[in-house]
Formats: sequence, C-alpha cells, structure tokens
Amino acid sequence: MKNKKMVILSIVAGLIIVSAVYISYNTGYLQKLLHIQAYDKGDSPYDDYICFVYKIEPRDGEGVEGIPERLTAYIYTNAPANRTNVQFEWEDDNNKYLSAHIWLDGQNILGGGTVEKISQYEYKVSYPIASGHSYNYKSGYKWCLTVWLTSKPHGYAGASIWYLSELYWTWYKDDRQAPYYKPTANAGGPYIAQVGERIKLDSTKSTTPSGSEIIDWYWDINNDGIWDKYGKTAYISFQNTGIYTIKLLVVNDKAFYDEDTTTITVTNVNNPPVADADGPYSGKMGEVITLDGSKSYDPDGNELSYEWDTDGDGRYDATGEKINIRYYTTGNHTVTLKVSDGQYSDTDTTYVVISSSDPENQLPVADAGGPYYGNVSEPITLDGSGSYDPDGYISTWKWDINNDGVWDVSGQYATVSFKVAGNYTVKLMVIDNDGGISYDNATININQPSIGPIDTDSWVKNTVIVLLIIVAIIFIIAIIYIIKKKKII
Repeated sequence: MKNKKMVILSIVAGLIIVSAVYISYNTGYLQKLLHIQAYDKGDSPYDDYICFVYKIEPRDGEGVEGIPERLTAYIYTNAPANRTNVQFEWEDDNNKYLSAHIWLDGQNILGGGTVEKISQYEYKVSYPIASGHSYNYKSGYKWCLTVWLTSKPHGYAGASIWYLSELYWTWYKDDRQAPYYKPTANAGGPYIAQVGERIKLDSTKSTTPSGSEIIDWYWDINNDGIWDKYGKTAYISFQNTGIYTIKLLVVNDKAFYDEDTTTITVTNVNNPPVADADGPYSGKMGEVITLDGSKSYDPDGNELSYEWDTDGDGRYDATGEKINIRYYTTGNHTVTLKVSDGQYSDTDTTYVVISSSDPENQLPVADAGGPYYGNVSEPITLDGSGSYDPDGYISTWKWDINNDGVWDVSGQYATVSFKVAGNYTVKLMVIDNDGGISYDNATININQPSIGPIDTDSWVKNTVIVLLIIVAIIFIIAIIYIIKKKKII
C-alpha cells in the first residue's frame, strides 16, 4: 500500500513538472528565444537547441480573397532537421480540424507540403489547406501551429523531447485587412571601438505601431545568418581591427518582423592629435595672410582634418591645413585651429595683428632691461619701460618668463621669482599702435643666499652690556629691600 502511494505521488509530481514546463513554453503569441530544457533529468543531447517562429501567413485577423492557398510558418532552429516536425491544424466549414505533419529535412511529406531552407538555421514551411474541404459559409477560420522535436529521426509526436504549441490564429474569407503592425528595426550605430573594447549594441530606438509590442531581439554578430545574441542590448568585443557588419531582427507580438544592419569599426588604440596654429601672424588691412597648421600632427600617423575659427566667435568658418584670409580692421584678431583624427580632436589658439595700410610703419624698439640679479624666491621686477616706438606708441607688452614660446605676463612691468638658483632668459615682445612687433631678451642671475661670518667683538660688547644691566637691576632691588627693612625696625 505504501509503495502504491509513492508511485501515485511520483506520477502526480511528474505531471506537475511537465505542466510547469509546458506552460512556461506557451505563454506568448510568438515564442521567444528558448534554451530548451529536456524532460529527462537534463542530460538530453538536445538541451542547447533553440526554436522560435518569427513569421506566419496568413496573420491573425487578416482577410483573404476567397480561400488562402497555403498556411506558412517561418521557423528558426538549430535542432536536427530529421527530428524536427512542424504540424499544421485547421478547421473547415464543419468545424473539423484537419492535420498535416512536415519534417524539416523534407522526408515523408504528403499532400503537397513543402520545406524551403532559407539559411543555415531558417526554414519556410507551408501546407495547402483547400484539399476538397468546404470554406464557404463561415467568415473566419482558425488554424494552429505546433513544432515538435522527437527523440528519434522521423519519430512520432508522442516520443517528443519538447514542443511549441497553442499558437492559434484566425483568417477571414474576405478582403478585410489586419491592422498593419510592421515594426521598424534600428540596430544603432555606426559604432566605433578599439581592439578588445567592450561594445554595447543598442536596439532601443526600434519602434512598432501602437497596439503592438516588440517581444524579441536577435543579433547576428558575424553577418553569417546565425543569431548569436538576444536582447534589447548586447555586449561584444573584437580582437582584430576591421569593419564588421551587424544585423538585428526584431519581432513583435503580432507576427510582424523587421531587420536592420549597422557597422562596427574596430581600430588599434588611438592617441589624440596635437594642434599647432603657428603664429602670431601680422599684416596690413586687406593683405592676404596665410594661416598655417602644418605643424599639427597625429602620434599614430592618422590623417587629420583642419578647421579654423578666424574671428574668435567659437564657430569654425574655414577648412584646410593652410588657408588664406584678409582682415579689414586693425588690431589683434584671435584665431583658433581645431584638428581631428575622426575620434579625438585638439585645438590651438594664436592671433593675427593687423596694422593700417598707411605709409610703412617703423617697428618699435623692445628693451627688456637687465641683466637682473637676485636670490632664490626673492621678487624681481622686470622693466620694459625702455622700449619705444619711433613713429607712434607701444600698445602691448608681453613677457615670456620661461623662454618657452608662451607669453606668461602682460604689462610694461612684471614681477617674477625663481625657486632654483641659476641663469634664466626672459623675452619681451612689444606691439605698437600700427601692429608692428619687436622682441628683446634679458638675463636673470639667481643666487642661493649664504650666511655671513659672525662679528665676535660686537657679540662680546652686547653681552657685557646686558650683564651690567642685570647686575644694576639686582643692586637696586637689594637697596630697596634694606631701606624697607630699617623702617620696619
């Protein structure tokens, strides 16, 4: 009796497990990507097979003029073709369900059924439905699709490992049209990455008409017809440079689908370029001035693009490694060069000094003063007041403190200090009211301050004086004490 109860409980438990698995595989209008779980303790050779239906004809709610010639299903599976069976069932005017089985390898097909292999894992399977049955007085007819994987080649459905079923649709015997629910796939990109970099593929910009929902996203990473990844987003990386084509398939819950392709350009590790606008430049109003960016370079040897902002307004208005330009107002004009290697960019700023086109301007005379001397960390004032302009006045003084080509301080005077002893060169640039430029250098000698000898005589004298003052104070205190004591007696 006890053994009998155990057998009954085992059977009930097995039925519950099978039902749970069955329900889990039959919850959607179309089946999502399934990693098939076998019913036999998980050691089936078919555990890693997948199967999904991504298109049917006729679709649910679709009208057909007269009678549809065939029922068609598009199936993606990597299961063995001689063990995968597609079953069509449909009703006629007498509500009688008719059935036909078709093996994906094309064997044992009866009644005009066909199998077309579209790609390595894609099949188009169809079956004629007229076949002497009446489809006259009813407006709509139901049909059902079931996909079986059997344990033996061309075996019976009863010996199945797994199956997808409960997929029912209705077609109408008139010309009514089902709502148009075709989605629009968007694979994102084009993507750019470096060798070994993790890339996120993003299909979230894919859309589908109102009333439908995208339920499946499949990625073909190698463009070889095999769906390698699943999900709205997917992550991949490549170990070799090149341009890779990626395909996305999206399927919605109304049996409509769409595909999109994009590219991933994989490059070696890229270093940013270095921009060099050269300058500063000078010229006269209306005169052609050539701006030269040829000193710019890319550490990786990549080809560069050049953009120039010639008026300092933040907008790039000219392109090319070298450009010619004219200015029609005097003064300093800011120029910025931007170079790009397609991934990274860099900028450099200089200026153009434009003078009047009046008679020849005499250049100013720069005088940086000096030579200067000082100690470490001691402030030193640089004096450019000796500079002058023979036919006008000086409008600008600029100091290059480190003699590195960068103008650090502006003004006729500049205060500097150095933390390390040594000899330094500073450069002064002066610009006159007509844009004339002149330069002058000066040297600065910085010493490490030293401690001088001790004046022994002065120290002895000062010490004796201090001691005498102390003795005098003690003597006065003693006298006061004695006088007070006598008064008390």
